[in-house]
Amino acid sequence: MLEGDDMGTKEKGNRENYQHSHQRSMERLSNVGKKENWGDLVKKSGRSTGRLKKLYSLEGTAEILEYLDGHPGCRKRDLQAVASPSTVSKRLHTFLNLGLITRELELTNEGRKYLGTIRKIETLEI
Repeated sequence: MLEGDDMGTKEKGNRENYQHSHQRSMERLSNVGKKENWGDLVKKSGRSTGRLKKLYSLEGTAEILEYLDGHPGCRKRDLQAVASPSTVSKRLHTFLNLGLITRELELTNEGRKYLGTIRKIETLEI
């Protein structure tokens, strides 16, 4: 019985640590659209920022977000017009975990900010 109580306390502590970490990540993510360029965004590198930077370079990220922006609430199958089925599944899972989209396949405020950042990056001339 005592072991069960200890395990419950440990699990509760782990859950609280996860929730606190997730909250910090979401706070960082909410600042994505407020930065003027990618360099400023990366300087505040935390876990989410690093994941967002990596996400940008992955196949299908920009295309899927653009499609969702123009077709909110579309079907998952519709996204196969811009990326392979496996890429669509992987990106949607990641977008959901980062809070960029809803389960109804609509961009969240954070998702729109992130897409805005991608658009700014893609218009940069080097």
